[in-house]
Amino acid sequence: MTRYLLPAAAVVGISAVILGVLFALPILVHRPVDRPPAAQPPPKILNTIDLPEPDQAVLIAAVGAAEGRVLAVGVDGVSVGSAPFGADERRRFSVDLLAPGSDRYLIKTADVSDTGEPDCLARQGTVLVATACDAGAQEQLFEFWPAGTRRYAVVSGGQRVTIDRAGTVTVGGGDAVFGFVPWNRAEDPFDR
Repeated sequence: MTRYLLPAAAVVGISAVILGVLFALPILVHRPVDRPPAAQPPPKILNTIDLPEPDQAVLIAAVGAAEGRVLAVGVDGVSVGSAPFGADERRRFSVDLLAPGSDRYLIKTADVSDTGEPDCLARQGTVLVATACDAGAQEQLFEFWPAGTRRYAVVSGGQRVTIDRAGTVTVGGGDAVFGFVPWNRAEDPFDR
């Protein structure tokens, strides 16, 4: 029996080496596949509030397809588009009720104009602009239709404000939903 034990051990040992080489060969020969870097997902908008208190500064953030984008006044101080989620003066607004019991609001900018007053967002055709506030101007009045928990459709003249995946802001069509992200009150010039 011992005379068969040595050849059997040799066969098992050689078989193990051959199997080990066969299984290791694909690992040694494997070359990594070049893949484009994965796009970073946009930050999730989690810390939203219900309709803000008068003069509370907020970011008006898209939730859904354009998540990670917020409404923002352009560098020209007039055009309104979107910007990546983040806090700066161009992205901050206050949402002020037109009158007690009303369902209409003015959306005021954080930056003040040459007059020393904040501007208001206004619908101009299918775009939004920042202009001097006029509570009597229908194009400056907005409604916020509930669209889930702490989520709203921003509506002007019966038309929804939308941010598409490219970040373009339009009025009319679409089904964008927004959340209000509070600004740090300690740094809030609206909180006087």
